[in-house]
Amino acid sequence: MTHGYPGGQPTPGYPPQPTGPQPTGPQPMPGGYPGQPMPGGPQGYPGQQPGFPPGPPTGGQPAVHPGQHPGLPGPPTGQQPAMPPGQLPGQPVQGHSGPLSNGPWAERAAKSASFLRLVLVEFRKLVGTRSDKIVLAFAPLFLIGVLCLIILPQFYLRSASDQILPNLLGVQLGQLLLFVAVIKLVAGEWQYKSVQPTLLVQPSRLRYMLAQLSVLVGVWLAGTLVTFIAGPLLVKTRAAMNVQSYWLGMRPGWTLGVIGLATALVLLSAMVIATLIPNTAAAVTVFFVAVPLLTFARAGLPEIIGLIYPLEAAYAMAGLGAGVAQTIVSVIVWLGLLVLGGLVVSRRDAG
Repeated sequence: MTHGYPGGQPTPGYPPQPTGPQPTGPQPMPGGYPGQPMPGGPQGYPGQQPGFPPGPPTGGQPAVHPGQHPGLPGPPTGQQPAMPPGQLPGQPVQGHSGPLSNGPWAERAAKSASFLRLVLVEFRKLVGTRSDKIVLAFAPLFLIGVLCLIILPQFYLRSASDQILPNLLGVQLGQLLLFVAVIKLVAGEWQYKSVQPTLLVQPSRLRYMLAQLSVLVGVWLAGTLVTFIAGPLLVKTRAAMNVQSYWLGMRPGWTLGVIGLATALVLLSAMVIATLIPNTAAAVTVFFVAVPLLTFARAGLPEIIGLIYPLEAAYAMAGLGAGVAQTIVSVIVWLGLLVLGGLVVSRRDAG
């Protein structure tokens, strides 16, 4: 076929057209080899030639790999690292080191807190606020003042029981401020939810309660020591003023045992109230009302009030008990209440 000129002359600017029969087999491409078929691409475009950059996207669907379902991602292409099944992006692969799997903070977090550290934490809670420090600072002065008010007016101090009784009253009434700090430690943690960090560090509530008990043992030792020093000394001074014998000095072990037992029993009653009433104000109110009320009620009805009086065992040790039955029942009642309080704390919601 010719363009525009008669006689079959070629048009200027156009290459001459081949004439005769055309080949029907595969045609070679420039740069290819004879007999090699022309690779075809999607939409009729020629395929990608070696050494040339890829062309624009044609809208065709990518090839599906053998065994791959349509619509599912194919195997990794080298651009993104392959991740094991169930592995979340940003987390280190198991068996490999990464920012979330090592470091000194991770090692410390993996270790459980030591018991000594828990005890120190509970002790810091005991003196954590300014009001706690003020209460604990005035507690010995308040105890000594109450002992002076009870012992110095005494005129009848002829026996050891007469001389130990003012000390028992001083323990019950003079150590109220000391045990207020104990109630704030036990009940306040549940009211203000400050127990949550402790239980997050170590979830064992048994270790938590044992740590608090260790702090309370220190409180008991301090209260016993102050009472044992100040009480008998005031009794000795008053007995000398009355021209009477000082019997407590002849029996220091017995005196220390009675004072220590009385302090422990008052502390026991404070713990029972604090564990059963997780509210600081309510627990302190009940303690301030119950302890003095039971003390004065027992003086009038020892056979009846002695059954529920927390210090009945100390009175029995001092030779002032209402009876064996009252002592046994009182111990069983208050130990049972302590166990009940422990069970309540072990199941109480910390949130």
